Amino acid sequence: MGLRITFPSWLLPPSPAQLTETLKEALVPLISTQRCNSSCMYAGELTARMLCAGYPQGKIDACQGDSGGPLVCQDELAWRLVGIVSWGRGCAQPNRPGVYTNVAQGGNNTQEERKSWRSE
Repeated sequence: MGLRITFPSWLLPPSPAQLTETLKEALVPLISTQRCNSSCMYAGELTARMLCAGYPQGKIDACQGDSGGPLVCQDELAWRLVGIVSWGRGCAQPNRPGVYTNVAQGGNNTQEERKSWRSE
């Protein structure tokens, strides 16, 4: 497992109905697309515009209600947006890591969205 990244969450796995009163932070490793697309995980469902993060044993994951939130990593200068919480199978389930929109692969659509945010 490579780069470790983090996301904020209002929910506590494994129960997506268990809201917290304070925003939590979870640290998870990125998982290669090749591994995430293996038959024991998502069997080819991921595209180049997606990335996976989490632990094979589950237990720590973004959950329902976290969708649209940031997936970030910190370098020596700043926090960097890596992905956007998108989907998964259940919440914090073994061999079902979180799937995120890969903002580096966002293309023109992501650029247009950023422009519209600035103009509002």
